[in-house]
Amino acid sequence: MEAVAAVRAFWDQSAKRKSDIVGTLWTSHWAVQERINTLVSGSPNIDMYQHAISLLQRHGLKLPVATIASLGCGTGELERGLSTYNLAKEYWGFDLSDQSLAMATEAARPLPATFRYEPQNLNAPCLGEKLFDIVFAVMSLHHVEEIEALAEAIDHALRAGGWLVINEYVGPNRFQWTDQQIAVINSVLEALPPRLKTVAASIEKQRVVRETVETMIRVDASEAVRSQDIIPVLEGRFDLIERRDYGGCILHMLLADIIKNFQGDDALAVLRQIFVVEDLAIAGRLVPSDFTFAIYRKRG
Repeated sequence: MEAVAAVRAFWDQSAKRKSDIVGTLWTSHWAVQERINTLVSGSPNIDMYQHAISLLQRHGLKLPVATIASLGCGTGELERGLSTYNLAKEYWGFDLSDQSLAMATEAARPLPATFRYEPQNLNAPCLGEKLFDIVFAVMSLHHVEEIEALAEAIDHALRAGGWLVINEYVGPNRFQWTDQQIAVINSVLEALPPRLKTVAASIEKQRVVRETVETMIRVDASEAVRSQDIIPVLEGRFDLIERRDYGGCILHMLLADIIKNFQGDDALAVLRQIFVVEDLAIAGRLVPSDFTFAIYRKRG
């Protein structure tokens, strides 16, 4: 129970400072978003969720469905975004953080769709039986240690023929990057001009390091706890319909905290060259993709 309380406290605090965190993430830049869109949907202007909705409709899904669930919903951006597409009549969000759920509830209040938010420990899931047409898991599964139990709960919670849509980090457990991965990241970082690797004031980002497992657990015991096991567990229980890997093995840690510097034509040209480095590293099997988007269907 102490571990659950510690994780809850961590995410309560993260919810309060989310606006500060978001701008430092590698995915916060429009060019990175367009890259991910292209790798997932084939178009820079179609994001992965629009792509998912289109794919589900091609498989015969009629909109709106009755109910969808969002696991690890945080402050509810996903559900509010999906509601603009009239995806469902009712949106349920589950999260461990009471602070996040309160913020999600308040933000959804003026919207016409029905939103329902409930606390949930995904390591001891209780999602009900045959309640949902679609379950979404966005950057939440890699915080779950009891992945098998959660996969079983999702299976039970889906109606017949229901869908599971994930957008996840599936790289090394506890961010234990390989030596090759660290070497490529730091080679690129070293080559960047000072203006592009400034974190704050005159402070430059020097090197990306592999934190010890003990440090990772101390900061957030849930971070990437069994990220490598997510895909094997899900593919053992659900039918895979589509999977699109979108990299991040170089960009994720390289661009963290410095992505805001890549503005203007010259900086964008450098950023696009970094994209090429990641593509070559993956194509040459130096490192695998760390992030994936996938759609599964309930069996039977």
